[in-house]
Amino acid sequence: MRAWIVAAAVVVLGGGGASAWYWGGQDEATIRYRTAKVEEGPLTAAVTANGTLQAVTNVLVGSQLSGQISELHADFNTPVKKGQLIATLEADQIEARLAQAEADLEAGKAAAAQMRAQFERSRIEIDNARANLANLRAQTQRAEVALVDAEREFKRRKDLLARGVATTTDTDRAETARDLAKASLVSAQAGEDAGRAQLAATQSNLKVIEAQVRAADANVAQRSAQVRHVQVDLDRTQIRAPIDGVVVQRNVDLGQTVAASLTAPILFSVAQDLKDMEVLASVDEGDVGRIADGQAVTFTVTAFPETTFRGFVKQVRLGPQVVQNVVTYIVVISAANPDLRLRPGMTATVRIVTAERQATIKVPNAALRYRPVGAGQAVPGAPAASGGGGGGGGGQFPSPEQLTKSLTDSLALTAEQQSQVLAVLRDSRAEGTAVFQNQSLDSNQRRARLQSIRNQTAERIALLLTSEQRPKYAELRARQQAAQAGRSGGTTGQVFIVDGEGKPKAVALRLGIGDGSFTEILAGDLKPGQDVVVGSSGGAKPQGAPTGGPRLGF
Repeated sequence: MRAWIVAAAVVVLGGGGASAWYWGGQDEATIRYRTAKVEEGPLTAAVTANGTLQAVTNVLVGSQLSGQISELHADFNTPVKKGQLIATLEADQIEARLAQAEADLEAGKAAAAQMRAQFERSRIEIDNARANLANLRAQTQRAEVALVDAEREFKRRKDLLARGVATTTDTDRAETARDLAKASLVSAQAGEDAGRAQLAATQSNLKVIEAQVRAADANVAQRSAQVRHVQVDLDRTQIRAPIDGVVVQRNVDLGQTVAASLTAPILFSVAQDLKDMEVLASVDEGDVGRIADGQAVTFTVTAFPETTFRGFVKQVRLGPQVVQNVVTYIVVISAANPDLRLRPGMTATVRIVTAERQATIKVPNAALRYRPVGAGQAVPGAPAASGGGGGGGGGQFPSPEQLTKSLTDSLALTAEQQSQVLAVLRDSRAEGTAVFQNQSLDSNQRRARLQSIRNQTAERIALLLTSEQRPKYAELRARQQAAQAGRSGGTTGQVFIVDGEGKPKAVALRLGIGDGSFTEILAGDLKPGQDVVVGSSGGAKPQGAPTGGPRLGF
């Protein structure tokens, strides 16, 4: 008994099993039982959800510029081709900027051409300076030769004068000629130095002009870039379709001013191909584990309530959607739309087939929920008890006090921990009671809320444990979850039949898939056509029922 209680405790605290809500027993009295037949036939398990239709590819067309809409070339439902003009912004200011940028570019090109002309002229001047320097060098060489000749003539005349052969006048003339030759050499050397300096100056000037040419070219490149930049802005005044498709949304009117600041304003929405649609269905975390790619899907939309559309699961997205502690996942469903009846934004009621049986024995779910007098009566709409205590016990499950005691025995809880755990379990039961009493919740929402309560309860208890207790607690949870996953591919349950004495008799079952109305019988002493109890009338009112409403059993 203790092991069963611990297992049940881990089921609720770890989220690994199901739970049932029941009332206390009734006084014995005459009771009339309503029955239904165990059937044999096909059975389909499915997950239901709601979703929204959208195009497979939907592109939002925006504007990177601010301005006034001067032309509109597309409206709602307009087919468009990629690159087709669909709107135009006022472009007068941008065209003026473009004209100015082009004029600046032409001025820059003219300045660059002028610099290149100066560069060529400077190169010619360098060539002239080099030629002049060569001429000056030749003159220097002639002056050197003339000086040598004058020195030699002066020496010869001087020797002749010493021997009395030459006259003083001839000697003086030779000396004068020598001095003139020296002066000519000095002058030629000075001219050569001047020519060399002129060549160096011309070469330096060429380098300056060459730098000016590069600056002029850079200026031309800069102004060319400015022209391209303004041209890009001008091109952006023409809003074009990015893909082949149809306009499904137009957000601007002729003459309207759009303002592009941190984000681009959305002008149009273009859907690529409405013959292929997608449904983004929001599936509860408790059901998403049964969904896989490729599963068959049927769905309906409010616009065509008599038509059932078909598709298949394309993708189960990993990212969760959390709203008020309810976790759901987006399932992408692909659907053909050859007649274009489906439109973006329609709300779809989706049914995803997770398992099918062509011929199986099945029992009404009402029989699984029924509890006879003295065994507790299931609250309508509550899930059938499964996985906890086998076929006996009449659906009785441990109370928060029993769960606290079992956890105390397994984890050696202190007195303070026992008090805190008991308070957590009582809070959890109160929250669960409120969920079942909330008639505004559908079955999916109720199941999600209960799963959230179980998860939060487990987390709150784990926070109360010591570092030595937490691994044991985690091991208990993991062991129970593994046991739940490996029980012959099904869960346990029980129904009641009326025996020969007119009294209810419990029959333990191993259950498989269900469709909400019937559940598959994997094992159990029932045959097709056999009657099972689904309700009763008459008898005394329940005695000893808790005044606080339904009681959560595990």
